Amino acid sequence: MAQLENLKSARELVNVMAAEDWSVVDADTRLIVLHEIIVAIAKLRSKSGLEPIDDPLPDQPDNAFRIIENLFKSFPPRVGERAEVIGKGENMEKSA
Repeated sequence: MAQLENLKSARELVNVMAAEDWSVVDADTRLIVLHEIIVAIAKLRSKSGLEPIDDPLPDQPDNAFRIIENLFKSFPPRVGERAEVIGKGENMEKSA
């Protein structure tokens, strides 16, 4: 979270997030982190004179937020954790 306070580059943020072991972090906390990331990126973009949110079109490369979001989605839910909380679809209990 400290990284977000002094965010200077989206690439730097992606590198920091990719270096962490997010598999040990619960889905609710990952969602909170994603929210804080989008807020920080919007502030950085606004300071640079850009639109706060500018998602890429389907045929364009992912932006920093989508890269981090996909990183978080790559972790399977832990035992007892609902899959839909982290964007993985149906509740895991239904598939068991």
